[in-house]
This record gives sequence, structure tokens and C-alpha cells, in this order.
Amino acid sequence: MKKIRTVKGDIAPEQMGVTTMHDHTITDFTEMHAKTKARMTHVPAEKRRYIPENFTFFYDGGAVLCEHESFGTVDFYVKEIGYFKEAGGNTIVDGSAVGMRRTEQIIELADRVDVNIVCPTGLYTAEDRLSKYKGWSKAQQKELFEREIVEGMDGTDAKPGFLKAAMGFYDGVHCNPIELETVMACAELSAKYGMSFHLHPPSVSTEATLELIDRILDVGVEPDKFVMLHQCLTVVPIKQYILNPDMVRTVNIEKQVQILEKGVNISIDNWGLMKNFPGLCRSDDYDTLKQLVQLIQAGYSDHIVLGHDFANFTYSKAMGCHGYTRILEFTMPMLRDLGFADEVINKLFVDNPARIMAF
Repeated sequence: MKKIRTVKGDIAPEQMGVTTMHDHTITDFTEMHAKTKARMTHVPAEKRRYIPENFTFFYDGGAVLCEHESFGTVDFYVKEIGYFKEAGGNTIVDGSAVGMRRTEQIIELADRVDVNIVCPTGLYTAEDRLSKYKGWSKAQQKELFEREIVEGMDGTDAKPGFLKAAMGFYDGVHCNPIELETVMACAELSAKYGMSFHLHPPSVSTEATLELIDRILDVGVEPDKFVMLHQCLTVVPIKQYILNPDMVRTVNIEKQVQILEKGVNISIDNWGLMKNFPGLCRSDDYDTLKQLVQLIQAGYSDHIVLGHDFANFTYSKAMGCHGYTRILEFTMPMLRDLGFADEVINKLFVDNPARIMAF
């Protein structure tokens, strides 16, 4: 009988309920953010304080410098997840890989909230993973991931419920060979155990992305157990957008359709994202909704899941933003208002997550 593996143990798929399929709970980004902080040593201490005068700075990319003692504590997340529960949420799929997640604190958090939390095993990008894992072979990584699947994460009894790898920018053409080792280690274990595999995509062409998916599926990963994350950002260079009267900020679903035609799943997971990207004109929630609606109308509702990618203080309700609630307080009611049936909405929020995560 299939199960969903949470940090508190296994549950039946029907117990998963309304789910955000890509977010983060208690994490440690110290090493990942070290380079960014090193580039921002000129920012005075006063600018780093959590006070209203600094909120714009935090929203515009300075969040890693925000000095607020409650962020990262169990108490902070109990409150934030409480808003998610009040809005109708039941499960958070936490995308924090090895070296990022704080497993013991996440277990404590799960004990205090009436919400399921599912964590992965896997590694982040070659540049941003912890130093101790840099240079590891595929065999070493696979051994670590499998040990966590069988024995538990970080010396605890809590076991991962899926596999996660992240790829970044390499040369704009090819995938980073170090990250490919991680991807294939995860893929092989996904094929072995039937666990879903979620991939933060590389910065390569659509053609190279599709070739990567083929390579993953070729080792035996079930297409319906593969999730390509972050298929939502619609960005154009800000100078081109402003200076070219013919350029519009529009939604193009061509790449997502080509991915979905492989029989795999995509995650649309930037809902409520407040962070601005220097030099880019990014999409907002209405662009993202337009993209989602087009994909549903094209017949792909069986293979789409939703999330927020909540990962820093600026996204929180405490900061005046949406936290984990945007898909429930904006996306769901908007879909209903647009005339979509409960059957479609349940697929996105309940049925698809349970089917993908069950093994």
C-alpha cells in the first residue's frame, strides 16, 4: 500500500490534503549566503535592522542581511504555518536539501503544528552546497541519499519523502557535470524506490532541458514521479522592455508544454514572491495565473502542482507579505471566479500532490 513519508512518519495519500508542493521551512543558508554577504559588507548595521524604513531594501534583494532574531526559530514557523492551516492548508513539501534543512528543528516544528511536513534528500547546486560535499562522486552522493532513505536524516529517525537536486548556471549551454552527478544519483534512487524526484532546473536552452529529462527517464524514473520546479518565472531584461515599444511582458507556455509532453509534472511555485531581480522585469501573480490558466485550458491540469518557494523573511506574514498562503487566498479563489470546476482545483491542490508523492 502506497504512503506519503512525512518527518513524523508515514501517512496514507488521502491524508495529505491541500498541499503546497514547493516551499521551505527551517533552513540554514549560512554558507549559501556567505558570498552575497561578503559583497554587501558596505551596508551599514542600521540598514540591516528589521524596521519599516528598511523593508524596501529587504524586498529588493537585501533579505539575507535582515537581522531579526525570531526568523529561523521554531516559534516563528509555528505562527507562519498557522496562517497556512487557517487558510485550509494541510501539507508542506519542503524543498530544502542536505546541508540546508534543520532536521531536528523541523521535527519539533511538525510536533507543534497540525500540518504534514515532507522533506527531501539530495544536494543543491555545485556552488551553493556545503563545502563538505563538494567534490563528491556520484557513488558517494548516492550512498548518502540512500542511507537517509533507509535510516533517517541527520542522525534522526525522520526519513525523506522524496529526492531533490538543484542545478544552476554553468555556461548557458551545458549542464554542470558536478550537478549532473547529483541528478543521476537522485534519478537512480527514484527509479529504485519509486520516490518522486524534484529538480531545480539548470539555466540552459529548452532543447538541453528536454535532453536532460530524457536522460533522467532513461534510467527508469517514472515520468509521473518527476517534477520540474520553478516553471513560472516570466522575466525580460528591464532595459529592453522599457526601450523597445514593441516588447511586452507576456506569458509564453511553449517551454512548459514541451516539458509536459514528456509525461512529467511541472511546479508553478512563485506565488506571492515579493523579491525583485536586478535588471529584470519579472512576472507577478496575474502573469503566473494567466500562465496556469492557459496550461489548464490546454489540457495539462493532471500534471501541475503549486507552491510559493517561501525561503526568507521577506516572504513572511510577519513582514506583511503572503507567507505560505497565497495559493489558498489568491490562486484558488481566482480559479473559482474564472469558472473552473472543483474537479480541476482539487487536482492542482490535492490529487496531483498525493499521486506524485505516494510511493
